[in-house]
Amino acid sequence: MTIAITGATGFLGLRLVSLLLERGEQVVVLARTGTAPSLPRILRYLEGSSVTPDTARARMTVLSADVGRPRLGLPERQFRALAEHVTEIWHSAAATTLDESTTLVRRTNVDGTRHVLELAAAGTARLCHVSTAFVAGRRSAGVVREDDLDPSYGFENPYEESKYLAEVAVHEWSARHGRPVTIFRPSVLVTVRPPRPGDVPHTLTTLTTLAGYALGGLTERARVRVAADPHAHLNLMPVDLAARLMVDTAATAAPAGVRTVHVTHPREVGQATLFSLFEKLFPLRLEQVSTTPEDLTEQEAVVAQHMRVVMPYAFHRRYYDRTALRAAGLDPADAVPLGLDDLLAGLGRPIKAGARP
Repeated sequence: MTIAITGATGFLGLRLVSLLLERGEQVVVLARTGTAPSLPRILRYLEGSSVTPDTARARMTVLSADVGRPRLGLPERQFRALAEHVTEIWHSAAATTLDESTTLVRRTNVDGTRHVLELAAAGTARLCHVSTAFVAGRRSAGVVREDDLDPSYGFENPYEESKYLAEVAVHEWSARHGRPVTIFRPSVLVTVRPPRPGDVPHTLTTLTTLAGYALGGLTERARVRVAADPHAHLNLMPVDLAARLMVDTAATAAPAGVRTVHVTHPREVGQATLFSLFEKLFPLRLEQVSTTPEDLTEQEAVVAQHMRVVMPYAFHRRYYDRTALRAAGLDPADAVPLGLDDLLAGLGRPIKAGARP
């Protein structure tokens, strides 16, 4: 097969490309115009893998494209040739920063998806769309089913809403064209291994960097009160496992219409473990309180400001249905629970407090 992929140099995308190359696929990397050259970044990441540089160069083509523009910014003739050539399209590119403006995330996540759908419509390629489990939005409890796509709870940030709107666009496209699509909804992707050459930051790296900036100047262990639900938890998924499950699921027969797949861990990571992680990295003692105190200390106010985009997740205690993975015989029910040591290992080293992100 010849597979076109967006977001190939992202945290997940690098692993998808590696797995696809290992399986002998021809890969067309749709690289964002104006960014650092993709081929050297991918080759660096592949160091130590079973894919040699010569093999990667032989099986991989890098094409300059822009998901934010109609026809991906390609000339009409090149766009049509690409659509006719590829047999599968993976749309992994996304703006993932939680505090970005609505305009920016919609251009990348919603308009970008529509432009990838244009490519799919111009040919016969199968489509795999990478979404997120956080299209569940502000729904904080209960079990989120894979066929749930409900905006009535609202969203914690523009990123969540943009991914919801992108899924709506995919559903409409599938119904209009009568074409099957697989939507993958991973949870928070992390790594439990030290960063590899050419790797990119993941969610926990970003959060600890923000925390390091907020806690700059602390020399003694400080008490920081944080509004949180003591029973809250988050679903953290090792990115290598997530990528493998996606590629394996895509290789199975897809039903008609839209198949949505929750790519989530069978065991949640509790609030206590997440608090312990930050206490290990920084000179602080986190104290859970039910609501944000009115008498915030100066340090607490700084932490609240820098961490405001993630604070709502300290009240999430929902679970995710994994029917599609079970149906494909791929449910990781026996996956090892993620502990504090795993999360620390994935960060590679403690983040120095006070370092600007």
